[in-house]
Amino acid sequence: MDKIKDVIFITSSTSPIVTVNAFFEENCIMNVEDFYSQAKLLETNHAIEEVYDLICKSISTIVNLKGVVINYDLAGFDCFSMVHHIRLSNLDNNSLNNIPIILTHTEELKVNKVMLSKNYNYSLFHNRFIGFEKIINLINNEIDADTGKIYLYYALGRLSANFEYHEYINKTKIIAEETTTRHQISNEWGALRLLRNAGYTDTDIDYQYPNTLYFKYLNKKFKTNEVTSEYRNSIITDNLLIDDKLNFSKHPYLKRKKILLIDDNAEKGWKDVLRLIFNCEITTITDLRKIEPDYQDYNQFDIIFLDLYMPNPSKKGIKDSDYSIKILKILKIANPQIPIIVFTASNKSWTLDEVTNLGADGMYVKESPEYAHDSEYTEKNFKSFYNTVNKTIEKYFILRPYWENILFILKSNAFNSIEEKQNTKFKDRLKERLEMFYGLLKRGFEQTEFNKVKFHFSDYELAFMTLWSALNEIIEMNFEKLAANPNPRLNLPHGISKHPDKVSIIEPLYNTEIWFIRNQPNDILFESIWSILRDNNGNLIEHIRGRMYKLSCSIVSHITYDQYRNNGSFFNLVDSDINPKKSIKMQIAFLILKLRSHQILNSQLYLDKLVSLTEIRNHLYLTHGDNISSSFYNYLEKEKRGDESTQPLHNICPDGDIKELFELVSFLLTGKDLTLIF
Repeated sequence: MDKIKDVIFITSSTSPIVTVNAFFEENCIMNVEDFYSQAKLLETNHAIEEVYDLICKSISTIVNLKGVVINYDLAGFDCFSMVHHIRLSNLDNNSLNNIPIILTHTEELKVNKVMLSKNYNYSLFHNRFIGFEKIINLINNEIDADTGKIYLYYALGRLSANFEYHEYINKTKIIAEETTTRHQISNEWGALRLLRNAGYTDTDIDYQYPNTLYFKYLNKKFKTNEVTSEYRNSIITDNLLIDDKLNFSKHPYLKRKKILLIDDNAEKGWKDVLRLIFNCEITTITDLRKIEPDYQDYNQFDIIFLDLYMPNPSKKGIKDSDYSIKILKILKIANPQIPIIVFTASNKSWTLDEVTNLGADGMYVKESPEYAHDSEYTEKNFKSFYNTVNKTIEKYFILRPYWENILFILKSNAFNSIEEKQNTKFKDRLKERLEMFYGLLKRGFEQTEFNKVKFHFSDYELAFMTLWSALNEIIEMNFEKLAANPNPRLNLPHGISKHPDKVSIIEPLYNTEIWFIRNQPNDILFESIWSILRDNNGNLIEHIRGRMYKLSCSIVSHITYDQYRNNGSFFNLVDSDINPKKSIKMQIAFLILKLRSHQILNSQLYLDKLVSLTEIRNHLYLTHGDNISSSFYNYLEKEKRGDESTQPLHNICPDGDIKELFELVSFLLTGKDLTLIF
């Protein structure tokens, strides 16, 4: 009789039924001890599971395989685990999943719940546990009279006909090994889930996922619950899909193409998954002892992902989560311009509250196997990852240039050479203003729609006004005031011979205040005046308090925006019918012309910005200018801000009026043209 060459017999050298070997071709006999020796050479942490994998790979090489016979006594290996590994293998297009399997022993046994491990549901065997003698008879004696074929094939055929894989998957329940923690499982399973939900396959990465029976079970049983391409296309609407796969690399924020992953499980799939999704270099830190002492060194990265349960290297009684939160806090304070997204296996609401309170820009909960059966949860979890990352990089695409330019201002020679007056802290106050401005700008991105609509305020407008307050600091630190009764050498006029339309007499000025740029006393800005206006009969018509502006000893007036545009010069050298008023606009304009004019090619550009920004500032709900029209009171705040039915009265947003004002402040503090590029 020919030996069997298309049925595998798995046994051990110590088995009492080694005589069965004589009926099989040599390459169809697989000894578990031989595979264990191979597994130990691989220096793997899962040598036992590796044995099952190696056997499955060997089985898959057999051409026209008809079935598998497994010896119950496998010298310390579990024959039932062997069956499940074969059923759940992901080799050769799943060709082994439906293969008929017979278990054999020296005596016929009945499968029951008492004698079998609680970990497995053995209904897959259909109670077909064939004893040693039966196997011998099937092979040696029972031969079909017509075909001459060994009856064993018929037994395998019947098993195959009665076996339905989907029933096996639905009824089988395998639990995690006792040595595997929930945190470890969530990390391994979560990475695989995110990989596939983003549109990638296992072959797209180098990482080999765990070959444990539990992981194989999860992989097979819940594969149908993964996100579909239709769902992926429905939520990703920002041109971030490449070949139906989520890919953030096209987003303009990712200029540096570098991401930092701080996670002790970085090498267990997460590094590879993030590398695909962002299509850029992933730097990893798996041990918090390797965190650089200078936290500002991390400003080279586009995004930092931080695992919430990094092991505490100090071992001084601080919980792992508390130590990771400490790192989060320090990193964010040192680098407020770099987004940090926290990875965690915990879905507790207080966790999100705590990490966002300490500066995290978002939190992603790694998908746990306990939700693997819930396809709706999987969809929401993937959407959470996409929204968290997308909103974060959208926010910092605008925020980061602001902070980097703030750092440029604070480190510039011009800023650091600011001379303090007596008992002043101009540099500290300006640094404070710029930080307050950035914080409010950041909060504007995080402002809830409810607060904006219901309570009628905008963090962007607060940021604008905070930045505007820096102009007051700039004026104060740049100008000196002379005492009243100015020095005669200044040759100041005592009056104006004619005032159109109203009077022909203006009495001499008094209470004069002269201002000049510090250390540049020849650059006079203006004189403060009190004037009494009378008609030709000497009767008092009007008592005016105001400002007469002076540039190089020429009288100029506070003028309107229209007059400024028509005259083509900021300082009007012709008397105006507008009463002169104290104006921050004129003071800043003078600084532009006299303090910084030699450092720019086109001072008119900054004067244009100054005039339009002043008009905007004077029409905000928080402040208003001296000459607002009655129409100011005709608008509600939502109308000033703009809604579906109205056009906004200003464009106070990070890439609009705020940008214009920031560039003006930057110029005044550094003398450099700082153009924000988004």
